[in-house]
Amino acid sequence: MSDLRVVAAAPARRPRRRARTSRERQLAHLEGLGLAAATLVILFGGWLAYRQHGPVFEAAAGGLARGDVIDINQADTAALTRAFAPLPTDAARRTAALAVERHRRASGPLSHVGALAGMRDADSAPLFGAADIAAIKPFAVVRSSAEHASRIRWAVLLFLASFLTVHLVRRAAGATGDPVLLPAVQLLTGLSAIAMLSMRDPLRDTDAASSVVYGVAIGCAALAALAFADFESPRLKRATVLPLSLAVLLAALLLTFGSGPGGSGAKVNLFGVQPIEVIRLLAVFALAAYFSRRWELLREISTPAGPSPALRRRVRLPRLRDVQPLAIIVGTLLVFFVLQKDLGPALVLGSMALGLYGVARARSGLVAAGFALLVLGFAAGYWLGIPGTLARRVAIWLDPWHNGLVGGDQIAHAQWALASGGAWGLGGGLGDGQLIPAGHTDLIT
Repeated sequence: MSDLRVVAAAPARRPRRRARTSRERQLAHLEGLGLAAATLVILFGGWLAYRQHGPVFEAAAGGLARGDVIDINQADTAALTRAFAPLPTDAARRTAALAVERHRRASGPLSHVGALAGMRDADSAPLFGAADIAAIKPFAVVRSSAEHASRIRWAVLLFLASFLTVHLVRRAAGATGDPVLLPAVQLLTGLSAIAMLSMRDPLRDTDAASSVVYGVAIGCAALAALAFADFESPRLKRATVLPLSLAVLLAALLLTFGSGPGGSGAKVNLFGVQPIEVIRLLAVFALAAYFSRRWELLREISTPAGPSPALRRRVRLPRLRDVQPLAIIVGTLLVFFVLQKDLGPALVLGSMALGLYGVARARSGLVAAGFALLVLGFAAGYWLGIPGTLARRVAIWLDPWHNGLVGGDQIAHAQWALASGGAWGLGGGLGDGQLIPAGHTDLIT
């Protein structure tokens, strides 16, 4: 009988990285071409928007040369005192000048001329009123045209580098997927940055375009990191409760401590931010986790419904146990949105849930019925006047020229803006969105 020997197992070798297929390489090439096309569109649009600032730059340069305009981030006490001529007394002008200098030393340069509203005297009383700032603004800037140009160059480089990095990372990881999505995101976010660039006074207002680009860069970093995530992991497929709980928690905090614009009563702001987008994203995670586990059951198992055999053969509904979690997820968040009187996210969430359900079930009947029910619910809210925000906004949509309604002038101004350009518009980069109320948010398009 031969001796038995114990042999140590050889260390397991890491599996070699799977070679990319020709299909994956083709998708990566298509995504690269899409990004190149979107880049050309964005650069052209950005150049048009930047070009329209030429008269502002020329007027500011001439004013600075003559001493009619000052840079409040560079001027000394004497120059600031002269610039604050709209204030009633010499003492008030000097106090304001010293407050601006203290702010520059403690917190850095002012981001926009309107930041003067935050200046306070020794008794914490405001030094500038709205009328004072309006009178000062034409004769003051917070940055030079050269500084603005430098900001825009860096913003453009960061924007393009962010999407290029995502493309290269996805290409290296073999996670390109749909080649249209990333170019579409680049185009949409680029148009948003261009709109912010054209909306603001480049030398006097907040640099909103750069802020948009910084947010896009953070999103691109997250997107690149997700290229290495295993979305087929069982842990992700079971992760329904956690994102739903976080969404409900944020919605509850928003309902309890939130605030809204003007007298609308809608609660959209929470501690200086708007968590609605995060809530919707968490809802997407919860729904995706649910459907990834249940789609086969939803698609393959149905129960007949109807009073007659002929109708039961035609009408087949999913089992109640398969749709109860979906109803709980969507219904819970819809209740919070209704209580917050912010029905835009409620409509988006309902439509998104129905769309995902339609993909999972591979049938359109219940999806169409769900959309009809959603529309009927909003129509009932309008007819009953509950909430008042919904009734008022629908009334504005039905009759935009009835400007007695709060906010009713926005759509009327937008229609005048479209009509003033004629069939072909005023020309690339020549529109002035500042003439439209809240043009930087509600009517940015």
